[in-house]
Amino acid sequence: MKLEFLLDTKIVILCGTGGVGKTTTAAALALAAALEGRHVGLITIDPARRLATSLGLNRLKSDPQPLNKYIEEEIGKGKLKGSLSAMMLDSENTFYRFLKNVGGSDIHDSFKSSTLFEVIAGNFGGAHDFLAMEKLFELDKSGAFDLLVLDTPPARHTLDFLDAPEMIARFFDDRIFTWFLTNPRSHGVAERLRATSAKVALSVLEKLTGEGVINDFVSLAPHIYKVKNAFVERQQVIRKLLTSNQAGAIFVSSPTDLSRGEAKPFLKDARAKGIDILAFVVNRSLRGLAPEAEPRGLRSAPAAVAENYRRLRFLVEEEEKNLKLLKELAGTDRPVITAPELEEDVHDLPGLLALAEILG
Repeated sequence: MKLEFLLDTKIVILCGTGGVGKTTTAAALALAAALEGRHVGLITIDPARRLATSLGLNRLKSDPQPLNKYIEEEIGKGKLKGSLSAMMLDSENTFYRFLKNVGGSDIHDSFKSSTLFEVIAGNFGGAHDFLAMEKLFELDKSGAFDLLVLDTPPARHTLDFLDAPEMIARFFDDRIFTWFLTNPRSHGVAERLRATSAKVALSVLEKLTGEGVINDFVSLAPHIYKVKNAFVERQQVIRKLLTSNQAGAIFVSSPTDLSRGEAKPFLKDARAKGIDILAFVVNRSLRGLAPEAEPRGLRSAPAAVAENYRRLRFLVEEEEKNLKLLKELAGTDRPVITAPELEEDVHDLPGLLALAEILG
């Protein structure tokens, strides 16, 4: 197997910009690991339904959906050594499940009857990404999987969700929230909210959320701090795992992406956050289409054919230069895997199996 780390790593994060085949690569690597005997949970936090398309499915559920039967129908019964389940993150479902796990039905029901989730999701940047950390915690603790593959949304800085514990702590420790979290069981909260010195801060919150949300904050004040602490603690546990030698990130790119230097910000971000870089995957490689500078018969070929080949060869040479630079940036111990330009996009299991064989 080319990517041997798939046999012993616990969490793999797929990162990259849009249009480079990142989601398809995540599905192919997860499938390759399952074929080798790993019990894989494949998760997408990309709101677009690219993962379902790559797997040849209409849609994915918010809980892990077993795909073993579907895979064995294609490859033959008994040939799948491990298992593969896939899911798409549902932020709201994850949030309320977390509340029930942490505080029981009372806290869950209290939050659900309020409008706080909509406020947090709408005004707290990256809430969807941060709840992915909670889902990773939940799936890791379930013991159902020995490998989790996380497909992230297209972005240059796709590791920002690792900042979730600090972001959430700052969000709740802001001056506005201090009013709600100080001695929340006393009548002093309501009195302080009416104080003249609080009016300016509260007017900002009211404009953002509406007056009803402030009432929700007051009624839920006894629970907010408990929820915040539990969320941050769980996020810190999963972040510790993500920055250990049991996890790492794969950067997925394309020749065009490489020419823009998109790998540099990823490398900088990963190193700053303490994430191990496992490998680089370059999709849509043209190298196989024009492998020689002057192939036999080129000079006798029609002028238009020769010109097209030379243009293609120029692109191949540029790609090879960029791959060389990437390998220098990555270090000699980091594999760089290239996958050829395919005749059509992967949209079913046979196509995914073919790509898994190329990558794995």
